[in-house]
Amino acid sequence: MYLQVFLIYFICIRKFLFFLFIIMDYNDLTQHELQGLKHRYNISDGHCHQSQSLEQKKIVDMLPQLWYESERLKQHQLDDLFVDTFFTHQNQRAALETPSMLVYASSIAIVITANYMMKQKYSATLISPCFDNLPDIFKWFNIPLQSIEEEKFHDPLLVYDNLVA
Repeated sequence: MYLQVFLIYFICIRKFLFFLFIIMDYNDLTQHELQGLKHRYNISDGHCHQSQSLEQKKIVDMLPQLWYESERLKQHQLDDLFVDTFFTHQNQRAALETPSMLVYASSIAIVITANYMMKQKYSATLISPCFDNLPDIFKWFNIPLQSIEEEKFHDPLLVYDNLVA
């Protein structure tokens, strides 16, 4: 049931976002991402690539039914159903009392955050190398940026010392 609700929500949102995105120029990707794309295991990619489990294949078989169900419901109903299902499933019922703002992509959430940070005159520190287009979004909003090397997080016993140094 929970997974069906998530899929109905996902399908409905994606109905409005069908477009083809072809990467013609890799200048915006970090060198780590470029190298990672060549290997079987690529943790710099940030996107999940895996074969489907038996349970997931059953869901794929249900996609036509889920699609038509998403057409029947209004967007606000899907939003409410998603939020209720998500927080209930995570045993976070108190979160249901807090207004939630749903966005269709993490980049949109970052734009909203960057806009707020710009208005508050905040700065940001990003782990380098940084995934995707995050630095570009912050630069667009004139957010002062600093970077911190990923290596400073490798040894859990030294993280605090590395951050305050």
